[in-house]
Amino acid sequence: MVRNSNDGLWRATLRGRALLGEEVQLPEGYAIAMTTVTTNKTFSPSSPTSASLSPFITPTAEADEIEAPDQVSIQACASRYVVWEHDKAPTAAATISQWVTLAQLIHTSSQ
Repeated sequence: MVRNSNDGLWRATLRGRALLGEEVQLPEGYAIAMTTVTTNKTFSPSSPTSASLSPFITPTAEADEIEAPDQVSIQACASRYVVWEHDKAPTAAATISQWVTLAQLIHTSSQ
């Protein structure tokens, strides 16, 4: 894996195919986390089921049970990552940054 100093893209190959990667730095306060979820229990929601709202829908055990995580453990964390694309520069990297900006605008109170 080599980073090109001209365009800043990472270059690699996978099974003979060229890969181009762009590093994405997340804004402060954001991180990527790899987690492990341990689930042992299921519970039925106390809200009315769809069957009580419509005589044509029959509830199933699968639809009425929700798995509740007992424990969520963070295995690894990073503030940046690389978006890869075959034979061309990745376009998803810019899109991800736009979503983060949009989320900040939506969730910030305007005063």
